[in-house]
Amino acid sequence: MKKKIIILTISTALLISACNHAKNADSNQSIENTYSLEIQEKPNGETTNDSSFPESNTENYNNYSGIYTDDSKDNASLSVSIDNKNHLTGNIFHAPNGHESEIDFDTHIENDTAKYSYTEDGWGGKGTLVFEFLDNQINIKVEDHITAENNSIGYGIQGEYTFRIIDPRLVQYSSLDKYDSSWSEDQIIDETYKRSKYIDNCNFWNEVVNYWENTREVRDIANIYTYLFHSDTIKYTKSDLENEPKLILNLGKNEIYARHGYIFKDENIENYFLGQIWYVPTTFPEDFDDSSLSEIEKENLVLFSELSQ
Repeated sequence: MKKKIIILTISTALLISACNHAKNADSNQSIENTYSLEIQEKPNGETTNDSSFPESNTENYNNYSGIYTDDSKDNASLSVSIDNKNHLTGNIFHAPNGHESEIDFDTHIENDTAKYSYTEDGWGGKGTLVFEFLDNQINIKVEDHITAENNSIGYGIQGEYTFRIIDPRLVQYSSLDKYDSSWSEDQIIDETYKRSKYIDNCNFWNEVVNYWENTREVRDIANIYTYLFHSDTIKYTKSDLENEPKLILNLGKNEIYARHGYIFKDENIENYFLGQIWYVPTTFPEDFDDSSLSEIEKENLVLFSELSQ
């Protein structure tokens, strides 16, 4: 009787142990299945993990953040800020002949486009800004524009704009406006004041002023909005320039480049031209293309270079 009890006890213990082992094995297998990723075969034989979380196809537009300009428009700029959720905020500004229009916008980008309806552009205008995001540029089209009744001339933000981003190195110059003959005296004075810091940092400016006053007999601010030489339209000869000082000839040579927005490495020369309200820096030396010069400019460049040595 005792033998049977002992055998039964041992058998029962073995059975319980086997059941517990099987239970633990099932439990471990369940955990592995919960956290494992299915391995799939790629067509080229490589393997990849197939996660249950699909990748987002939403494009991130925050690389468009920056300051833009439309060179085809008179004094048109665009300031853009975009976060990683494609929330678009900023400002569009246009001031043809000094008549300022401005719209602050706040919207969202989807599928390369965004829209923002506005009720005021500085002249009572209403409409919808339609943004299109392309390579290296943002196009804006104004739709459903309504001009205010008292705005008979039609100022305001309207039509189409092609904005290209300003090189970050040029942002420091984004507040500069380029003089044209339609400016009022107040506009000239305001821009001159804005640029006075550059003149103050040009160590030969007094020599240039002395030249204007005593050689050209110009004793007003014309020396900051008038070219030294009209080398873009007049073909000069040696006899035209033989009595000019070397400094003025050197500036005349560089003026040919400055007229095309060339940015000078020499700090004094750059400060001199930044003090000229007709000059706006746009192109670094490594990006400048000599083919942008006209034939007259090229011939004058050779002459000025020779005489300024």
